[in-house]
Amino acid sequence: MKLVLTAVTLIALAAVAGTIVVGTRTFDGVVTEGSYEKGLTWDRDTRASLGWRVVLMNPDLAVGKNDIALSIIDPQGKDRTDTLRLVTRTRPASDRYDHDYPVPETNRRPVSLPVEFPLHGHWILVCHLETARGPVVVETPVYVKEGGH
Repeated sequence: MKLVLTAVTLIALAAVAGTIVVGTRTFDGVVTEGSYEKGLTWDRDTRASLGWRVVLMNPDLAVGKNDIALSIIDPQGKDRTDTLRLVTRTRPASDRYDHDYPVPETNRRPVSLPVEFPLHGHWILVCHLETARGPVVVETPVYVKEGGH
């Protein structure tokens, strides 16, 4: 039993030592300022270059319940709202207030959903699509006012 414990301990120490060696040899000391924000910008620009857009018919949103009407436009300019399966309400800084809104199957365009915003400020509507080529996620930022409509 002592032999097994000794072997496991030596393997664990070797793994830790290997991690330290690799970490110190591969880190070149360069720290990029604003790396998170640059990553978000890159992601947004990449999505925009793919051409999918969310068209919000009523961008004037306020705290509380809102009937949101939206359409999805593909890179060729065609209305692809019929592929919309789920809309997620999220805040950029936290997932604490995330909420999913399933999209009912309907031929009506734009799609109308009752979305509730508990706080004012910046939010993101994440639209989950199911296309013939697989799932697509399209985001659109919205601002929610503090008062009523």
